[in-house]
Amino acid sequence: MAQIVSIILNAVDRKRLEEIAGDRSRLLKHIQRANIILLSACRLSVLDVARRAGVSRPAVWRWQQRYGEEGVDGLLRDKTRKPGRAPLSTEIVAKVLALTEKTRVCQLSEPNYLEYFVRMKAGTRPRLAFSLLLQLRFPILERPSQLRP
Repeated sequence: MAQIVSIILNAVDRKRLEEIAGDRSRLLKHIQRANIILLSACRLSVLDVARRAGVSRPAVWRWQQRYGEEGVDGLLRDKTRKPGRAPLSTEIVAKVLALTEKTRVCQLSEPNYLEYFVRMKAGTRPRLAFSLLLQLRFPILERPSQLRP
């Protein structure tokens, strides 16, 4: 399915994009985005624009849409993304540490017991508890990757 987008640049935007594309001290991603819009304004196909700009076709579509919505300023900043996984809360850390103090090391080395221990008693995912215990230099004999069959 061909997607046809017609980019029409006014003189101010064209001059600004040409300055960005010609400025070698700019970030490469800004130069690529400016080139995408300048090439799109020349009525080239998406495939030709992608080849000349050195990006994928979905990237061309993404930046054409962003330019249509936000103009040149939209090309010069990235959208915010939701953050990654939140760190363990202090109460879960305290719970894991309190439970590990009461449990023998040899029991924690057994995969089935550790799964049960972490899920039921500590209330967190086994891999997070493993990483926490390894950071605290707790003597665990097996790594999380060895627990899964």
